[in-house]
Amino acid sequence: MNLQAKIDTLPASIWMPGDTEPSIYRGTPMEIVTAMASELGEGTSVRDAVKQICSALAQNRRVGIRIPLDLPDEQLAGLFVYALLDTRLAKPMAMA
Repeated sequence: MNLQAKIDTLPASIWMPGDTEPSIYRGTPMEIVTAMASELGEGTSVRDAVKQICSALAQNRRVGIRIPLDLPDEQLAGLFVYALLDTRLAKPMAMA
């Protein structure tokens, strides 16, 4: 399965465990990662958010997610959401 096919099959919403309560993200992979970026600070780009989150996961949870950062933002976001689901750091939300 190629990258775009994987991105096309991603769920429309995911949740991730948090310190006190789970974080819920909805939308396209780009919208999900943009929401994560906004939590890191105003003006944080998708690319910078992916770098920061991957670094934090490696340091705090000993989970290595290696993603080529030279991809277009849409593909980078899709691959990142796919990696979060694949490593079970995020889980798809059931749709009502």
